[in-house]
Amino acid sequence: MNIISKLNVLSLMLFVLVMQGCATGYRPKGMFGGYEDKLVGENLYEVRFYRNQHTSADRTQKFLLYRCAEVALENNFDSFIIITDQSYLKETVTEPEIEISQDDDIHVRSVVSSSKSDWSQATVTFNWTGIYLIALV
Repeated sequence: MNIISKLNVLSLMLFVLVMQGCATGYRPKGMFGGYEDKLVGENLYEVRFYRNQHTSADRTQKFLLYRCAEVALENNFDSFIIITDQSYLKETVTEPEIEISQDDDIHVRSVVSSSKSDWSQATVTFNWTGIYLIALV
């Protein structure tokens, strides 16, 4: 194998490794996302999993459920109940402006029109990734 072929193979391997690292991994919240939880009442926890644009909603939900199970076990409980799912908040607005923005907390705000041709109302979706309020039981 000549030197150019070796460089091509090495470059391809490096590219694959870099692309695998783009999705948010399962870890405490850091610069690129992750989980965090806090006690908000007696045996009540708010558990969040922040994702980036390379992490699917399905993967986010799996990570969030896994963290909820870990929180229960860390507090000597066998199970948990999801009290509320605040992952996706929606509201209807009048006279919307079409925008997609992202801030430092990986919070995405987008405006999506309904299937009607009337653009005077739209649904605003806030995606904080995953947010569960759980009770340990």
